[in-house]
Amino acid sequence: MTLTLRAAMAFTGQELPPIEVSGGDSLRQLRVKVAEACGVAPHLVNLLRESWPLKEQGIVGEELDDGCMVQVALAVPGKEIITASQDGSARVWNADTGHCMFHLTPPSTSGAVHSVLLSRCGKVAVTGSADGSIRSWCLEDGSSKLLEGHSRAVAQMRLSPDGSKLLSASDDSTVRCWHLQDGRCLLALEHPDAFERGVRSVAFAPDGRCFVAAGANGVVVQYSTETGEILASLHGHSAAVHTVVFAAEGRRILSASDDRTARIWHTAPGRPCMILGDPGDGSGPAFAAAFSPEGEQALVAHFARCARLYCASSGYCHHVFHHKDAVLAVDFSPDGLLALTASDDTTCALWRVSDGQLVFQLMGHNAGVNTACFLPDGTQVLSASDDREARLWSISGNCLQVFSGHQKRLHSADFCR
Repeated sequence: MTLTLRAAMAFTGQELPPIEVSGGDSLRQLRVKVAEACGVAPHLVNLLRESWPLKEQGIVGEELDDGCMVQVALAVPGKEIITASQDGSARVWNADTGHCMFHLTPPSTSGAVHSVLLSRCGKVAVTGSADGSIRSWCLEDGSSKLLEGHSRAVAQMRLSPDGSKLLSASDDSTVRCWHLQDGRCLLALEHPDAFERGVRSVAFAPDGRCFVAAGANGVVVQYSTETGEILASLHGHSAAVHTVVFAAEGRRILSASDDRTARIWHTAPGRPCMILGDPGDGSGPAFAAAFSPEGEQALVAHFARCARLYCASSGYCHHVFHHKDAVLAVDFSPDGLLALTASDDTTCALWRVSDGQLVFQLMGHNAGVNTACFLPDGTQVLSASDDREARLWSISGNCLQVFSGHQKRLHSADFCR
């Protein structure tokens, strides 16, 4: 059975040429034909009927009638949001409309999706799951590739600066580096002294030539990306390290630990690390940390209801940002003027870096906020919560979009980087 469908742009009403499609085709196949008519990539096309998004997995003949009108909403490249959930799925959303563009569901045996990434072009999504499986999804045709190697949960993933490689940290006590396009495992690294109880965090250097990994043993290890050679083993933390990040210049590393401190390490040998925080000050374990864009400040999130802003050269604490529960995520605006904190108290907050004053509190989630970050233009904030929703906020405190559809808590959210 062949159907002839009418199609029009959702916002302008401009009609496209009639589209012929088989009733047995999937809506994904219809999306490809509509994309050809619009002259854009298929992953940028959202199909709607009477303003409601059509299901990605649906069949044309079951969802549409001959001669009916399909509305076409085009996503702006780089405007996609991705979320990971305990319900075992990831979703890709249009940040402008709030519509779910793709529902990515690994096999049911994979368990919760812990970590997600979007490629810079927005054409590839990557999911890391509780069973150790990693999948690379082509959003243009819906196909996926399994990256096999980890035997336990994937804790974190990071893309290289050029987007060609993927780093993964796992509870199986290994770090792996993958070639994203073909799924080859380039490096599989073990370090019994450092990663005996699992790897929690990984980060590429800004030039991509090296990366760092840290885990439950408290050791931060620096590796060569090309060879996997250990360049440095940084000892000092006395408990698990949850976060490692590089400064923008690539010469310093910031780590946050359960030992209630953060540390700034130098990649050049022989230079001592700087300890941020006092284990006796009551701040509690340090869970997340971030360098400011210029590397002049470090922001550290603590379980004991606060985040602390430090001078990265002297270690002096300039400001303490208070919440009513544990602070789980921190970030700086791209211009370095605002600090962002996300808390288990259901809120995010924007703080002025210069004087430590609260600028706006982002209120709307009904459960703890697990992650939050600024989008690249610095005018919006993305948050993900245990309430099963992600939200997009303006830096003036307004909620712009609510991304709702997951059945269980969200572990993370990200955007095209």
